[in-house]
Amino acid sequence: MFFWGSIANKFRIVSEILRRIRAEEGDYPVLVKINGFDHRRGGMRPPEALEIARLLEASGCSAIEVSSGTVEEGLSIMRGPVFPSEALLASNFRFKSLPAMVKKALAPLLRLAMPSPKPWRGYNLEVTKAIRQAVSIPVIAVGGIHTLEHITSVLDSGTADFLSMSRPFVIEPNIVRKLQEGRQTASRCIECNYCAIMIEEGSLRCLFGKLPAKQHA
Repeated sequence: MFFWGSIANKFRIVSEILRRIRAEEGDYPVLVKINGFDHRRGGMRPPEALEIARLLEASGCSAIEVSSGTVEEGLSIMRGPVFPSEALLASNFRFKSLPAMVKKALAPLLRLAMPSPKPWRGYNLEVTKAIRQAVSIPVIAVGGIHTLEHITSVLDSGTADFLSMSRPFVIEPNIVRKLQEGRQTASRCIECNYCAIMIEEGSLRCLFGKLPAKQHA
C-alpha cells in the first residue's frame, strides 16, 4: 500500500498528537520509536527517516529510538544465528494446525524463505548514528547489542546517547545490574527468538531454543 504526498503532510497527524500531548502534559517525556529503514517496496529508507527525525524534534519529541523492519519481514527485525523453525511450526497460526508430516517437509523451506539477514548484531547502528547527527534530542539504539563491550563502544563512539534491549531482559530481567556489578559481561540470550514466536501460545518467557514439553507431545 502506498501513501502519496510529502513527508511533512504524512507526518501531520503525528505532529498534532505530539503538540496536544505537550499542551496537556507539559514537559512530560515523550519518546517515539521509528524505523530507520525496512525492506518493503516503497517502505522506509534512511533519508526519509532523517527527515522524520527532524520533524519529531520540531514537534516536541523528547527522544527517538531507532529500530528497523516490519512484522512481514520476519527475522529481519529480530535477528539471530538460529532459525526458530520448530517454534514457528508449533505456535504460529499459519502452521500449528498442519499435519506432522507437512510440518517436517516445511521446516527446511522456511529456513530458505525467511532467512535472518546479517549482521546479527548492531544492525541499526549506521542509521542511528546518522539520525543522532541530524537532531539535538537524545537518540536510542536498539537491535542485537548484548555485550558490555558493544554497549560501551556504541556510547563512546557517539553513535547513540542510550541503548535499548529487549530479548536480554526476557532471559535476565536484572541484566543491567549484573553488567554494572561486573558479574557478567554479556547477556545469556542466544537470540533464538523462541520468546517472540511462542508468545502466541502463552506468556512471554525465555525458552532458550527449546519447545515446551506440551509442544513435543
